[in-house]
Amino acid sequence: MKTFKWLFFFSALLCAVLLGAEGFRLWQMGSYVDGAGIGVYFLFFEINDRAAAQDIPFYAGIFFAASAVVLLLSVLPFNKKVQGYLSEVF
Repeated sequence: MKTFKWLFFFSALLCAVLLGAEGFRLWQMGSYVDGAGIGVYFLFFEINDRAAAQDIPFYAGIFFAASAVVLLLSVLPFNKKVQGYLSEVF
C-alpha cells in the first residue's frame, strides 16, 4: 500500500508538471502563429490539429487547470479517509 501511494504521487506529480509545462508553452506562444493555427498536443495525444490563434490562451488555461487538478489529486492518497478506502479495496 505504501509503495502504491508513493508511485501514484510521483506519477501524478510528473503528469501535473508536464501539463503545466505545456500550458506555459502555449501561454508564451500567445497568438503569434503563422498560418491559420497550430496543432495542440499533449505527449503523443493530439488534442486539436487546427487550433485557431485566438483559442490558444483558452487551451493554455485548460492545461493550467488540468495541472492544478492533477496536483491536488496527487496528494489524495495521503488523506486518512482515502487511505482507509484504498486499504478496503486493495
